[in-house]
Amino acid sequence: MEKVRSRVFKMDRASRRSVRAKLCQKLSPQILRLTDCQDFTYSSRVTTFVTYVRQRHERHPERLMTLIREFMCSIKHDLINNCSDAIEEMVGRAQKKIGPPPKLNDLIEGVLVKAVIWPLRGHIAKVLEDQDSLEAEKLRTSMAIALSKSLVELGIEEELLCGQDIDWSVPVQCLQDIPNHYSPIKKLERLLAAVNAIYNTVREVNLEQKGVPCAMGADQFLPLFIYVLALSRLHSAGQEMLQMQCLLDPPLLIGEPGYYLTTLASSILLLKSLDFNKSCLPAVGHLQSMLQIHFTDADMKEIAYKTVPVNQNTNTRDILLSLATKFRLDGIEGYGLYKVEDNTETLLGADECPQLIKNEWLVESLERDISAYFTFHRLR
Repeated sequence: MEKVRSRVFKMDRASRRSVRAKLCQKLSPQILRLTDCQDFTYSSRVTTFVTYVRQRHERHPERLMTLIREFMCSIKHDLINNCSDAIEEMVGRAQKKIGPPPKLNDLIEGVLVKAVIWPLRGHIAKVLEDQDSLEAEKLRTSMAIALSKSLVELGIEEELLCGQDIDWSVPVQCLQDIPNHYSPIKKLERLLAAVNAIYNTVREVNLEQKGVPCAMGADQFLPLFIYVLALSRLHSAGQEMLQMQCLLDPPLLIGEPGYYLTTLASSILLLKSLDFNKSCLPAVGHLQSMLQIHFTDADMKEIAYKTVPVNQNTNTRDILLSLATKFRLDGIEGYGLYKVEDNTETLLGADECPQLIKNEWLVESLERDISAYFTFHRLR
């Protein structure tokens, strides 16, 4: 029954994407012909911007793509504020032939990806290649080193795969397909498809061999993802990651997509840390992009250790929201994130950044022995 529900869900999601794509293609010219408050058509604004970007000769990939994303956000804001009624009327007429309409934000995002990123795709690729060619070559070497090591040396637990020789072709193909798409949304979908395939593969192996599914934490998943990434030989992974981070609609970087984009960034960082003299990967929890958290609760007999991807500037409030999703909690109102230093526990404020605190601990540990960690539990 579970497999049937999963299959239906995937069909529904694919159907929604198909409807959105058809509407974007059908309505894109009409939407871009709408005029703003200065009576310029949005199409003319897009054309002017594309020409400006090509002539600007910006050689820094992150600055270039941030400029593009800011322009897309500005246009979208204007369209939603000034033309939402006209667009919804267009959608209403078109959906009778195509299907249920997507959200207005998603529709406009699809239109702008086609109108802005498509004509600039070659320019973006050239800037990325010029800037990142050495990094891509370094990653190529790192992947070869990773594949020369055993799974245990890469930090993959033997029990996780039940001693079986696993076929990773599905997630590998998903990763290899990422560069074939110019749309950052499509790239993200292929990344998440690879992640989903890894989880499903491990789950099915454990069900077949042990009769029970396996729930992987970040400490278990990350080394496995690194191995699959090395198998994919996606040497441009750094370029693909940067495109998704800079060009995706910012709300998409919250929650699961942001979590696994950070996982991809951490995997690239760990791969680059490998050399022929190192026998294994460094501890995941020591990475600046990862945070180890102890999850304790009065109803739990043991402490659960979870390592989660967390950016440097992520505050406590956002981490709590992520943890609530991860631990399937109804809400975060009754929970808090604490720092524990030498057995003294302190509740973190909503705007504090745990990664910055961890950096201070690492510096302090050079001068003296320090016992410090983060814990997540009910407020006391």
